[in-house]
Amino acid sequence: MRKAILLAAAALSAATLSAAFFSSNALGQDLGPIPALAGSGYEGESSDGRIVIYSDGVPVRERLEDESGYTVTAGGIEEIVAFDSEGRRRSWTLRSPGREETHTYFYDGSRLASVSVSVDGNLERRVVYLETPSGTLAGLSGSGRSYISPDFYIYEEDDGFVRFSYHESGRTVRTDSFSEAPEYTIADDGCWTERTVGEDGEEIIRRYDPQGRLAEETAGGVITAYAYGDDGDLSEVSVTDGGSVEHTIYSNGRRVASEYLLDGIMQRERHYPDDGGIEEIRYRDGIPEYRILFDGDGQRVKEVERL
Repeated sequence: MRKAILLAAAALSAATLSAAFFSSNALGQDLGPIPALAGSGYEGESSDGRIVIYSDGVPVRERLEDESGYTVTAGGIEEIVAFDSEGRRRSWTLRSPGREETHTYFYDGSRLASVSVSVDGNLERRVVYLETPSGTLAGLSGSGRSYISPDFYIYEEDDGFVRFSYHESGRTVRTDSFSEAPEYTIADDGCWTERTVGEDGEEIIRRYDPQGRLAEETAGGVITAYAYGDDGDLSEVSVTDGGSVEHTIYSNGRRVASEYLLDGIMQRERHYPDDGGIEEIRYRDGIPEYRILFDGDGQRVKEVERL
């Protein structure tokens, strides 16, 4: 046996676990790492597949592992993961006082096809994974109460629904809340649509292209459409609100021009040169009337020219 100072992040990622944390993030634990917190003062020992983490000399986490899986114990919570003969996750069980939740994994060849979730031995839900050109989107079979994509998962919480998104740092972060469960549809061309209801009762519809990029969003009667160039970068955003339409053009990630129309008639166009200023052309009845130069804030006028 040997004792060594272990990475604080690794220690805290397990030491801060609680039953409430597990319960509210059960689906997420299948897909992303448990968020880690920065800190220090943890020690550990490792020997023959057994790792114990201590805080001030008190064991706060123990991990036992072999070729068939591993078991982690922390704060009275036991997490058990079993692998099949090909090294894939076969089951994931979480035991806490008075509750046991088990996720069982089913594969179609090498692809994960579905996950069945049981609580205290009773089957509660089955997550079915659907393949799209941009990756995998999963819907909860028969109820549509939770969804999982390559970038996020949506989970029921406190009589509502919450979206958790994955970040490059490995953290899982809460980003949106919904009063009703989102609904998803996948078209034959690989585009998919998300329908959600916000906490204010407003329906929001987002359509994504086969690459998983946001193509259109409708909220409160306002339609925002997104276009992308051959390099995949955003090239244009169009916002339609009743009879008004505003187009904004982007190049190399920078806004370069915009135009505003009302009932199909040009009202204003702007250009954004590299010097940070703004050049605006004002129209009357669709005819250019003024050329105005602004400072970068778009408020302070530097020059006015009648056209």
